[in-house]
Amino acid sequence: MRQRALEESERADLRGANGHADRVCRIKEISDLICRRIDWLNGRDRLLLELVYEKGSSYRQIALLLDQQESSVSRRVHTLTRRLLSREYQRCLLHRNELSPVQLSIAKERFVLGLSCRRIARRHRISSY
Repeated sequence: MRQRALEESERADLRGANGHADRVCRIKEISDLICRRIDWLNGRDRLLLELVYEKGSSYRQIALLLDQQESSVSRRVHTLTRRLLSREYQRCLLHRNELSPVQLSIAKERFVLGLSCRRIARRHRISSY
């Protein structure tokens, strides 16, 4: 009985260790994906993610550099990361041969850059309807 309990305990430890390794591997994959997609961004947003993902700067260091709150920097990084991993934009890229260049540009501006529909319509001189 005691031997069986020890074996189950060892198996649980192995599952926990493998689970941790899987999570670390998954985080690394997502980080690499974000680094490849940073080129989709412009200006300050691009620089912010480059500082975090490529240079390894902390939110505190960036906040001091930009004279902002650490929480503001953190929220901006999370928002940009979420946009870069957007499933909607991925669908647009999968069907890029069915979309015109203007439609693809609109998708990028909306899903990646987070521009409002009104601003996108003004930029492309089209109706928002």
